[in-house]
Amino acid sequence: MSIPDKEDYVQHTFSVYGEDVVGNRTEPPLEVSVIVDNVAPVITVTEAVTQVWWGSTETILSGTVSDGGQVSTAFVYIQDPTGRIYSDLVTREGDTWQYDLRAWLVGSYTLWVTVGDLAGNVSTAGPYAVDATCIAAQLSAALVTAEPTAGTPFSVTLTVVVSNTGNVEIPAGLPVGFYVGDMRIGAATTAQALGLGQAETMVVTWENSYRGDHAIRIVPNDVETGVSPLHICAMQATAQQTLSILDVPLVESWNLVSTYVNPFNTDASVVQRPIEGQYVVIQGFDSGAPQSYYPDLPPGVNTLKDMDAEHGYWIKATADQAGEAGATLQVVGEKLAEDRPIEMDAGWSLVSYLPRQPQAVPEALQSIDGQYTVVLGYDQGALSYYPDIDPSFNTLNEMTPLFGYWIKMAQAGTLQYPTTLELGSLGTGEQRSKEGDQVLDIRGAERAAGVTPTQAWVNFYGTAHRQNGTPLPVGTRVLALDPDDVVCGATVITHGGRYGLLACYGDDPTTTEDEGAMPGDTIRLMVDGQTLGTGTWTAHADRQWSPLGSAPQWQVWLPLIRK
Repeated sequence: MSIPDKEDYVQHTFSVYGEDVVGNRTEPPLEVSVIVDNVAPVITVTEAVTQVWWGSTETILSGTVSDGGQVSTAFVYIQDPTGRIYSDLVTREGDTWQYDLRAWLVGSYTLWVTVGDLAGNVSTAGPYAVDATCIAAQLSAALVTAEPTAGTPFSVTLTVVVSNTGNVEIPAGLPVGFYVGDMRIGAATTAQALGLGQAETMVVTWENSYRGDHAIRIVPNDVETGVSPLHICAMQATAQQTLSILDVPLVESWNLVSTYVNPFNTDASVVQRPIEGQYVVIQGFDSGAPQSYYPDLPPGVNTLKDMDAEHGYWIKATADQAGEAGATLQVVGEKLAEDRPIEMDAGWSLVSYLPRQPQAVPEALQSIDGQYTVVLGYDQGALSYYPDIDPSFNTLNEMTPLFGYWIKMAQAGTLQYPTTLELGSLGTGEQRSKEGDQVLDIRGAERAAGVTPTQAWVNFYGTAHRQNGTPLPVGTRVLALDPDDVVCGATVITHGGRYGLLACYGDDPTTTEDEGAMPGDTIRLMVDGQTLGTGTWTAHADRQWSPLGSAPQWQVWLPLIRK
């Protein structure tokens, strides 16, 4: 019995019987079936890709396979760019097959497809070469600015520039991820191809942003954005920068504020965005000249162009739409060092307070000791410090974060605050420093007398007696009235026989009402409806020794001059 050379799973049936020497056969014969398969499966390659992107998984080989019987095995052997050879299964469905290459290395891959049937016949197709390539690009990213977004709720707009610093053009569609710490806050993709030296500006809005220090990361070609990254050969460097958001709470009416966070974009029209619609005016002072920003005026008319962390600012806040008093100015930028030098001209300067903790006035201003003549603050009313009078008269005891201060210099100098221990951003309840019981009593007297504090005042102080020479006792309330009988100031005597500093406020130029005095006005100083002294309203921050009543000859007090 012979077997044909080319039998592909062909069944043959043979009759087998026994026969003896005289010719007798077994009846019936034994039927034997044999399957003959000496033909290997036929492999057809219908598609062979020659180039793929590095890092991708793509179908590079596909085709059909046929056999008279059944295909039992189908493998692909791969030699990777390092020369290592390994095997992998192909994907089969019926008579079709395909292979997806995971191109984790850059370079040339060689592949062979091997298929076997049940009889052990094997066919091999190949070799097939495929090159895994990538974009040899170099990118850089940088945060250009971070600024408050117009409208509510508060959010921050981040602007970055992505640049091509390599020699290969980068196709459009590069995904860029924006992170705060490990939290992704947004993503964007480039809209155009970037040639050598070209750059594209990208913008993303960080919703639900909040105060504090934040590590901003910009990740070019970010695989986590949900957009397929470009196949760039090398991991691209991540840009990192610290961004700080500081809340500056405002009360309704006048606020004298500052910030130790310098805005990335100091344009006043940008800085004011978080309080749009909640204030009347922002006022500044620089190089001896007042500046103002009115939100309802054209930008070119306003003289306050920039707001930074070296200056203080007056802000007249209004109630919000819900009738709640005050607003919050949220500043987005970088922290300045507490001891950053601030150059000051002779005369008035309106400066910020950079330390993170309160300090007594002489301690905070030790770098300009002997060079300043007056320091003014404001916290829902006037606060004044004169270094040459008895300290018990002064109403400004501490300099506090988030407040601005007027300082009058006898000569030009450099203010450099001492450093303090930073305990984190001050909360709303901590930000309004209590200047002591004396100031609390004065605020109570002002409210009880119907005084409207404004951004300008003259301080009156002196001895305090009745007309008969009896010292006025502690707790006596002293009122200041202008020629129109408007109560422009009030205080409470805290040391028997003397009063002050009593702040008599000037008229508010932003309203039509009469809140207080005008330059040249004679101010009546009254106790219990009786005029016990007079003074003249001259100019903001002036102080006048104005005794009340008649003191005994032997008890005339003079201002204490401190040297």
